[in-house]
Amino acid sequence: MKRCYLAVATLVGISQCVLADVDLVTIPRRESTQLTIYNSEDITMVREHRLLTVKPGVNRIQFSWA
Repeated sequence: MKRCYLAVATLVGISQCVLADVDLVTIPRRESTQLTIYNSEDITMVREHRLLTVKPGVNRIQFSWA
């Protein structure tokens, strides 16, 4: 029974390593940036245009602001 648990734990560990394959790329250059400031609403909208190269299939794209 312990061998069965060990085998399952090993397979789960290996599968997690395979699923964790993530390709990181550097941020491409901005093609353009637009900034709109709404004084009456106290908000700002920033719009950036970037050309991204993606692989065939499903691609995960994540944005974050510094």
